Amino acid sequence: MSLPRPEPIDDPDGESGDGLSDKPGSIQQPTAWLRRHRLTLGLSACLVAALAYGISVAYANSLWVEHSAGLESEIESLSADLADRTDERDTAADRADTAESQVARAQRRAEDVESAAEDRLAGLDEREIELDERASALDEREEELAGAERRQAETRITNGTWTVGVDIAPGTYRTTDAVSGTCYWGIFRSGTNKDDIIQNDIVSGGRPTVTLREGQDFESSRCGTWDQQ
Repeated sequence: MSLPRPEPIDDPDGESGDGLSDKPGSIQQPTAWLRRHRLTLGLSACLVAALAYGISVAYANSLWVEHSAGLESEIESLSADLADRTDERDTAADRADTAESQVARAQRRAEDVESAAEDRLAGLDEREIELDERASALDEREEELAGAERRQAETRITNGTWTVGVDIAPGTYRTTDAVSGTCYWGIFRSGTNKDDIIQNDIVSGGRPTVTLREGQDFESSRCGTWDQQ
C-alpha cells in the first residue's frame, strides 16, 4: 500500500516546501530547518572555538609554567652566584681596606722614623760642630801649653852655675816644687869666680824666689829646678 505524497508547503518567499527552488539554474538556498537552528549552530561553533581556545591556553600555560620553572631555577642560580660574587667583593674590599690601613700605618711609621732620623742627624751635625769647636779650642790650648812648656823649658834653671844674659835670661825665678832637705843658692858678680857674693841662702823648705840681672852669676844646688815667673 503506497502512502500519499505530502503536499508541499508554500513559502512566503516563493520557495517550494522541499526547500529547493523550482527555477532552473538557481542557487540552492538554506532550508527552513537551517534557519530555525542557526542560533544552535552558532552557539555550538562558539563552544568549539572556546574549547579550542581553552585547550590552546592550557597548553600555552603548561609551556609557560615549565618555562617559568626553568627561569626561576636559572634566576635562583644567578642569585646565588651574585651573592657569592658579592661576598667575594666584600671580602676583597675588606682586605683592600685592611691593606690600605696597614700601608698608611707603615707610611706614618716611616715618616716618624725619617723625621726622627732628620732630627738625630741635625743633632749630630750640631754635636759635630760643637766637637769641632771644642777640638779646635783644645788644639789651641794644647798649642798654648806646648808653647808655655817650650818657653818654660827654655827658661828653666837646673842645678849648676849660670851666667845671666848668657846662659839664662834675666828675671824672677821660683823653684818648680817645694824644696826638701838642704837647698843652697847664691848670686855672684860675674867674672869674680864667686868671690863677690851679692846674695845667697840655704833653704830647707818652701819654694824660694830669686831675681837675677845681667852681669850676675847664679848657682843652684839641691834646689831642684827654677821656673821664670
